[in-house]
Amino acid sequence: MNETTTTMAIHQLSLYLSRYYQKKIIILLDEYDTPMQEVYENGCWDELVSFTRSMFNAAFKTNPYLERR
Repeated sequence: MNETTTTMAIHQLSLYLSRYYQKKIIILLDEYDTPMQEVYENGCWDELVSFTRSMFNAAFKTNPYLERR
């Protein structure tokens, strides 16, 4: 799965959950640092940073369906 498909999937899932429950959603993110540690030690750092930036942007920064407190 490519970066664009993944980030759009998070955005779409947020939309569907928000519509279904008729309220903004909360996303809980745990263990995001584990894959970063692995690629830092084994390579592919630039690819993971690019993906993580894109995913966080879609999930948190530009997500209109997200509850912000």
